[in-house]
Amino acid sequence: MSMSRPAVYTNRNITSVKGIEDLRSEYITVSKRLHGDQFDVTLGDFQALLDDIKELVVFALLDSQLVATAQATLLWTPPQLQAYINNVVTHPEYGGRGLGRTVMESLEEAIKTQWGENGLRSIKLGLTNSPTKGNGGFYEQLGWTSRGPESDHSTVMWVKTI
Repeated sequence: MSMSRPAVYTNRNITSVKGIEDLRSEYITVSKRLHGDQFDVTLGDFQALLDDIKELVVFALLDSQLVATAQATLLWTPPQLQAYINNVVTHPEYGGRGLGRTVMESLEEAIKTQWGENGLRSIKLGLTNSPTKGNGGFYEQLGWTSRGPESDHSTVMWVKTI
């Protein structure tokens, strides 16, 4: 059974087709696949995410339902622009149908357009992903290069909660 092509929006235009309360509810449902059943976001925080000029969020909708999303955060580290990709997730009932690829490719295009001056300015992209998820091949197919321990370019990510 073939699936129709999703409609893809960013946080800049999603509320023209979907109300924020419904979008937030569906965003929480989809994000629980990534963050666990306790995941929640207040309406105010969700609105702030949608309004933040240093955030780009891509939403894929099928029949007006959110089925996949991905997010980028702009980092200005002179002399180069960088963006950190996170919260790449597909609704559990729609996995394995190419929606992850759709939101990642759409996010890259939105980054080029909105932050990269329509491709005139390069932007370095980064993301972190746990090897235990077993989805490294997904990112490799999209042109990403691993910098993990098995890589020639090993990197360590340090984290701290304050």
